[in-house]
Amino acid sequence: MAAALTLALVAPVTAFATSPAASAAPTPTAKKVVAKHLPRPSRTGGHTRAHDPHTVLVKFKTTASKASRDLALTRRGGHAGAQLGGTSFVKVTTNGRAEELASRLGADPSVAEVTLDYVRSAAATPNDPAFGYDQDYLKTVRVPTAWDRSKGSLTQIVAVIDTGVNGKHPDLVGRTVAGYNAIRNVGIAAGAASDDNGHGSMVSGIIAAATNNGVGISGVAWNAKIMPVKVLDGTGNGTDSDVAEGVNWAVSHGAKILNLSLGGDGDNPALHDAVKNAVAKGAVVIVAAGNWGDDVPQYPAAYPEAIAVGATDSTGALTDFSSYGPWIDVAAPGWGILSTRLGDTYYFGDGTSFSAPIVAGVATLIRTQSPTLTPAQVLSRLRSTARDAGPRGIDPYYGAGVVDATNALGGGWAADFAQPAPRIGEPNDVPVRAKTLDQANYGLIDVEGDVDWYRFTPTALRAASVTVGPSYNNADDAQNLDPVLAVYDKNLRLVGQVDAKGPGESETLTFRPSGDEYFFTVRNFNGNRTDASYVVGVDSAPIGEFDPSVLFPVASVAGGNAALGATAVGDLTGDGRVDAVATAAAPGTGAQLYVFAQTSSGTFGAARPYGTVDSSLAHNVVVADVDRDGRRDVVVATDLGVQVLLQTAAGDLAPATLVPGTSGVTFVETADLDGDGRTDLVTSSPAGVTALVQQVDGSWAATVVSATHATELETGDLDGDARPDVAAVAADGVRVLHNTTTGWTSTTHVAVAGAVHRGIEVADVNGDSRADLVVSTGEVAPSSQIVVLTQTSTGQLADPVVRSTTDWPTSVESGDVDGNGRPDVIALHEKWGHVTVEFQGQDGTLGATGYGQTDTVQDFGPGALAVGDVTGDGSPDAVVATDSGLRLVRNGGASTPGTTQLWVRSTSPNDFGSGMTQTYTPTVTFARDVVPSSVTTSTVRILNGRNGSAVPATVSYDAVKRTATVRPTSPLYDDAPYRLTVSGVKDTSATTMTTAYSSTFRTVDVAPKGVGAFRATGALRAATLTWTAPAVNDLDRYIVRMATGSTPPANVTAGTGVYSGTALSAKVNLAQGTTYSFRIWAKDRSGRYSPASSVKLVGTAETIGSSTTSLTKGRFVTVSSKLTRRDTGGPISGVPVQLYWRKVGSTTWNLTATRTSSSVGTVSYAHAPSASVDYMWVYRGSSAYVGSSSALRRVTVR
Repeated sequence: MAAALTLALVAPVTAFATSPAASAAPTPTAKKVVAKHLPRPSRTGGHTRAHDPHTVLVKFKTTASKASRDLALTRRGGHAGAQLGGTSFVKVTTNGRAEELASRLGADPSVAEVTLDYVRSAAATPNDPAFGYDQDYLKTVRVPTAWDRSKGSLTQIVAVIDTGVNGKHPDLVGRTVAGYNAIRNVGIAAGAASDDNGHGSMVSGIIAAATNNGVGISGVAWNAKIMPVKVLDGTGNGTDSDVAEGVNWAVSHGAKILNLSLGGDGDNPALHDAVKNAVAKGAVVIVAAGNWGDDVPQYPAAYPEAIAVGATDSTGALTDFSSYGPWIDVAAPGWGILSTRLGDTYYFGDGTSFSAPIVAGVATLIRTQSPTLTPAQVLSRLRSTARDAGPRGIDPYYGAGVVDATNALGGGWAADFAQPAPRIGEPNDVPVRAKTLDQANYGLIDVEGDVDWYRFTPTALRAASVTVGPSYNNADDAQNLDPVLAVYDKNLRLVGQVDAKGPGESETLTFRPSGDEYFFTVRNFNGNRTDASYVVGVDSAPIGEFDPSVLFPVASVAGGNAALGATAVGDLTGDGRVDAVATAAAPGTGAQLYVFAQTSSGTFGAARPYGTVDSSLAHNVVVADVDRDGRRDVVVATDLGVQVLLQTAAGDLAPATLVPGTSGVTFVETADLDGDGRTDLVTSSPAGVTALVQQVDGSWAATVVSATHATELETGDLDGDARPDVAAVAADGVRVLHNTTTGWTSTTHVAVAGAVHRGIEVADVNGDSRADLVVSTGEVAPSSQIVVLTQTSTGQLADPVVRSTTDWPTSVESGDVDGNGRPDVIALHEKWGHVTVEFQGQDGTLGATGYGQTDTVQDFGPGALAVGDVTGDGSPDAVVATDSGLRLVRNGGASTPGTTQLWVRSTSPNDFGSGMTQTYTPTVTFARDVVPSSVTTSTVRILNGRNGSAVPATVSYDAVKRTATVRPTSPLYDDAPYRLTVSGVKDTSATTMTTAYSSTFRTVDVAPKGVGAFRATGALRAATLTWTAPAVNDLDRYIVRMATGSTPPANVTAGTGVYSGTALSAKVNLAQGTTYSFRIWAKDRSGRYSPASSVKLVGTAETIGSSTTSLTKGRFVTVSSKLTRRDTGGPISGVPVQLYWRKVGSTTWNLTATRTSSSVGTVSYAHAPSASVDYMWVYRGSSAYVGSSSALRRVTVR
């Protein structure tokens, strides 16, 4: 269910301490909430891309006329519906397949974009008493202490875009406003019970359950309101069109915070438009990261406008189900989260679905405190105040870290979650630090993303088996190990990689070594660290049938790898080598067919894309010489009909042409049905099976040979008359359509009564030179079987011989895998991602079973497997079309060849290293010869781990040592995370490094440097202090203290506190006539203090006198003063002193003159008052003195 978005159950974060006073956290009572537990998320199969089977979403070009839009739809069977609010997309329905309509519309000149209507799904099965007992996870994100600063507001409406909300739950009564059901297009009344699943109610309770009400649990945002927007049905599934409609409705009706605890594979531009529109209107969109436990982007979480939230446990450690990638913003608890559900029940749940609402609640608290913040500013606040966890700095697992509600609201930093210390065998992060098995035969995944390297020499082993096994798997643990094993040769070329099983199970990779040194790596599929150790070993093994598979991906225009559906093999380039061709399984990949040409080195080159008529998707593909020119052509079945792409003399495929009268076909096979040497066709459609015999003029004569639809067709002589017959998989078994001299007849054969008949092959599998019928049946063992119906000497098919096989056999092919001259049976198994070989012995029976690993867990359709010598060694190989590209499963011959070579052999420092000096110069040693000019400051970089910015540096390259050295132009910050990255480098074969390599390190923690330019500027009985910031990356605060007199405070507790914060200035009120000394320290987050800087302001005194105290109106009085230092009594000269006056009885002072003090500190001024006045001299202070004012001097006017 890759395209099915997952309601990622998300867990809340934990806070450090309970707040005092009235805003304190609720006091727990003696009782506990009775709650049930939902099943934890698990990886039960591969990613799929479920979608509405008859709906697509279309965005037309703005220049397209209404007539051209209508024509684009009607000629392809589409029917336009309403435009999705908040987007430019129109909902279009069809009676046919949505994939077909999307692919064909994508080629229309009036269409700008088209996408399937993907299904998004819930990722889980489905005095507050619980606060003191079951909600400790709130302390992880420091929510209780955040409540002192914000509890939310009734004006903050949080839209829960989900399965609805149980507004009648005791903890949700009065918490909901009116909402909307996007599935039924009807309103939801405030307080209604609109949830028929329970997921949305759990999300709502986490955000805004009534708090301090003595009932149940505490919501993160006490006073917020919930807007229920139902976009998922009772099973937890919903389409992107409904999700987009719900998002638009919510923002149009006042929601400022949107929580989407749903997600899945498949980027949908219509959904993206809805998210962008919501953010543009001021809404903060918070989305669960997903519960796949891998790095496949999940949507809408991966959209840059959304805030993507991963899941931790209550200790801040990543859970094994949390999806990860560069699109993760922050993390929050998602393990053991208690919340409201249906009725009056409470449930514990696990998943990123419950992490997102914790962050939504915190965002609500932020928006309440600072309502003018934009969505981008809210995201910045969440990221910049988060607590680092896992690898230091920004990483793909936690993003910027675990959300810290208290810090986000201005309450100050808490300590980061510590990076776990290295344990067994570390550091062994790169090949040069690989451990030998006598040094360590077991290990641990110490930090998220840890990769452990081992080296060994498989002396005298014809076949080596490398195994890694975790010690245990516990569903009650938030962190488990699902090992991924990869083997490399001495040149670091990939020999094979395997990840066929789940958490707690061993992985084994068998290969044929050449006797040289080999390496292997162990990592966790889920990315998380574990406390459970794993054991590794290398043993001899029986000679394998197939080497580990190699993936040949095809980049999709929509991003990621194109999904392929069916494949076939043959020489399609005219060079005598067997190539492969595969069909696109979904629209939007940029082509409908890809040819993988075999190279002279026995591998595949880059895929060549080809189109079909009107971009119609192919159901299956066949390689045959259709036009009798000796070159192999391509034949595909599409909804428009059979299409043929002829091979040209240049070794390319000509544009596709349609075979008339074949519309609606679902499968095509080829054979010379009438023995005239021309290739004929056999097709299946809902109307039945049709034979198309090619005529002399190239036209086709059609004959309906069966009225029963077939899911797969194979041809061969199954009745001994030397004419090709047709085997067809039908609902009631396998129909053999006999091609007789007088026409077509039919017999039905049931391989296993009541079993699903899945795949067929026609081949001689008993060595009697007669074609037999092979059928794959069943699903899970013991019902999974390979069944053989041998042809007798009389041309009949004998009773079935049933042979058990592993689960889920699908496509079946044949080939002489072991080179004994007899065809063996090769079967592809979905769900488990491997192929099996049933070997035909010399006695004509199927005996031993062999295996080959595709490392792909998914559902396969008919035609996904092809067999042929695509490596040029004379032995048949298996080729599999998968969701991630074409898999080559090579037939083992001599030593297993290495394929793609790694780029990096070593780095310094080691990954997750710490204590690097601030002048450290990292290095990268390459495994390949690289072009020196490609090693630049843009390809080899150091990034600041806190903000992702590039560190200014120079890069040099030593070609002899293959080593690049990065020299920062300035010292690195102390106690700071950094990431060494490599990408975009070119090797001497002109290949560009497209997958980035990175490792993290942290510098030594030293005391911060002192502040710069500490200045004090005196004012009237006050002062302004200023300073410049030191070079520090982990500032906690500046601390300023003062003391009276000329001696500053000796330490951070002495004297009187003036300022504690992160600003670069402070103001302080002072007493007149007193000398003050100030001292400042910078403190970092680890509690270290910088050297102190000091400054002093001398107190001043000011006298006042006058030439008279009484005069008649119109006469002048001379007012005088002397300004002196209080510490020495000496005069202060050359400074401005102001004379103020006010009428007796008034409170308004008037500045009448400013005079500069003389060399002896005196000033005077003659003034003619019009009425009785009070005079006062004022000195405003300077960078050396505190300002002061004189006493009042009254002069009476008679």
